[in-house]
Amino acid sequence: MDLPYVVLYMSPLVAPCLAKVLAVREQLEKELPHTIVIAGPGLAEEPVDWGGRVVRIEYLPDNHLAGLYQHGSAFIYPGLHDGAGYAVLEAMGAGLPVVAAKSGALQEVAKDIPIYYNPSSSDSLLQGTRRVLGFSKGERAQRVHLGQSATSNYTWEKSAWKLMSALQRL
Repeated sequence: MDLPYVVLYMSPLVAPCLAKVLAVREQLEKELPHTIVIAGPGLAEEPVDWGGRVVRIEYLPDNHLAGLYQHGSAFIYPGLHDGAGYAVLEAMGAGLPVVAAKSGALQEVAKDIPIYYNPSSSDSLLQGTRRVLGFSKGERAQRVHLGQSATSNYTWEKSAWKLMSALQRL
């Protein structure tokens, strides 16, 4: 893609926020040149036609998803009640600034690196997305660095080591 794009992650956790996502998509199309790439499994509640400047991808192999993340302008995660934050960690690790709902375990996992929005407000989601897309080069670089540094604590190797250590103590 030659034009800038944002990645919006779709999952069943997003279903309660779908109306807000649709309202924000419509407003962003009016204001910004960005295409919105919606990645993740399809939902029965989502529209058949998302409209202009939206690319809908229901499945991508991991290496393609990583490439999508590495070239995007921002990652929007509107999911609620996320207990693990995998999608947010993957996006931060790939170098994407993140806009995420202030809910679930995301704050515990991602700390203060994403721009959080109030999940009950479409305007808050829109403002958070505008803020991330308006970062200066320096602020963007700082967020990317912080995100990549933070994700180094969540590798499979470190998880396995912690599990093995805990089992040995038993």
